[in-house]
Amino acid sequence: MAVPKGKVPKPGAGGAQVPAHDPAADFIAAAPGKSAYPWQAPYLRDDVRKQLNVDMPEKLLAKVEWLVKQLDTSKRLLVERALEELVEREFRERGIE
Repeated sequence: MAVPKGKVPKPGAGGAQVPAHDPAADFIAAAPGKSAYPWQAPYLRDDVRKQLNVDMPEKLLAKVEWLVKQLDTSKRLLVERALEELVEREFRERGIE
């Protein structure tokens, strides 16, 4: 297919077939020990804690602090529980187990 100077052919132009997926990516994904999702990597552990600093609106922080007192818990535990529930709900909605 001749391409005019300075023009980039569009995928599928001239009757060329565009693969529906990248065969190289499929090959790499099928490699032994390859995780489907980042959190399934074999080196990640549940007993290792990582820190997450988050800026939030002052009123939301006041609500969190009030709720912490009401529930007799810590901010870390409250936020961790809320974040885990949110992530699991989002995964369910996307069909991710």
